[in-house]
Amino acid sequence: MAKSGILAKSHDLQESFGATTGQITIGIDLGDRFSHCCVLGTDGIVLTEGRVVSTSEGMSRHFQQLPPTRIAFEVGSHSRWVSELLTSWGHEVILANPRNLSCWCAPEPV
Repeated sequence: MAKSGILAKSHDLQESFGATTGQITIGIDLGDRFSHCCVLGTDGIVLTEGRVVSTSEGMSRHFQQLPPTRIAFEVGSHSRWVSELLTSWGHEVILANPRNLSCWCAPEPV
């Protein structure tokens, strides 16, 4: 975890990419002032987590220089501009629609 809960900047996050050989996934909980992030390795182990200022400059400091990565977050008021920004930097963006979440979490019929 980064010091004081702030997510490491992109050049420091590169270390997490070197620690695993597979696809890294980043989950972001977008907020009005700050967004909370969790970086997962291929085995689902948390590599690092922290928060990012919810501005284009804040997102740039943390994600622009990363190699192409899968980044997922929920549809909301900030999802359009964040999605466009991350996609322009070569990342794969997955938008989760909370209305469809029940079909992912529903137990299988017996």
